[in-house]
Amino acid sequence: MGTETLYIISFILLGIAAALLLWRVEQWSQKPFDYPYVARTHIYSKSERVFLGYLIRAMGEDYLIMGKVRVADILAVDSELNLSKKRAAFEKITKDHVDYLLCDRQTMGVVCVVELYDPSFDPKHQIIRGNFLDKAFRSAGIPLIRFTKKDEYRIWDVKRSIEKVLHDKQKSQSMVQRSA
Repeated sequence: MGTETLYIISFILLGIAAALLLWRVEQWSQKPFDYPYVARTHIYSKSERVFLGYLIRAMGEDYLIMGKVRVADILAVDSELNLSKKRAAFEKITKDHVDYLLCDRQTMGVVCVVELYDPSFDPKHQIIRGNFLDKAFRSAGIPLIRFTKKDEYRIWDVKRSIEKVLHDKQKSQSMVQRSA
């Protein structure tokens, strides 16, 4: 082999090594930790899926049912507050979600919020969260309806519970309108 052939082979090997090095540097710069996400297999727990089935059968003809809706997508912060109070109020609602949201099929207006209460969760946390959600939704005039987690429900009971709350809301609104 002549010197010229050795130079050509060396040059080719050096080119391959440089290409491999550049490829490796590019791989290192795309750290797997930049996007450390994996797909969830389900967005609902088993009990949430079971209840959703009953909720759809009870109310799905009349209302559009959405799940896992962020509270900040349902409630807005009063624009009259100063900036620091607005921020604080927004922080409270941006980190939480509700289990289900019922909307009017025609207007997509919010009708009510439905929460599934699970007594096996941390009771202290549930009381604090529950009190906050009760007051927040009440202040916005949006009914919040809670159902205790069970293995099964009666469709009629789900429907009747929700319709009663909605009827009571309509009744109180009409009384306010008559007194005005």
